[in-house]
Amino acid sequence: MTLNALSIVSPAGTKIATGHKTLEIRSWKPSTIPLFNLLIVENHRRLDRDGNTDPEGLAVATIDIIEVRDWTEEDARRDGHTFVPGYFAWVIANVRPIQPPFRAQAERLIYQVAVLDESIKADE
Repeated sequence: MTLNALSIVSPAGTKIATGHKTLEIRSWKPSTIPLFNLLIVENHRRLDRDGNTDPEGLAVATIDIIEVRDWTEEDARRDGHTFVPGYFAWVIANVRPIQPPFRAQAERLIYQVAVLDESIKADE
């Protein structure tokens, strides 16, 4: 099975998997919403240039992105972040942690990962 994936710098992927992070803040929007069965790959370095990857990523959860909206100053205050105008809040829902996490390459933007573990169930 192949899933769309999104890499997130540690410890934010784990915070999503444990339900402590309900918004993902990005400077860009995905081309399609809602986005179901998105694999979250936690990595340890920022991938800020085209072609950057991190082979040491860990798949920690599958989630759904049910809405993308403008990020607000209130969102930033609530989460203890410095507000940056023009960013987007991706609303996270239906979090399904992966136990145990498995190695998956982290890449930029939304990309595809072949999932061999049959225990990883995508909602249908």
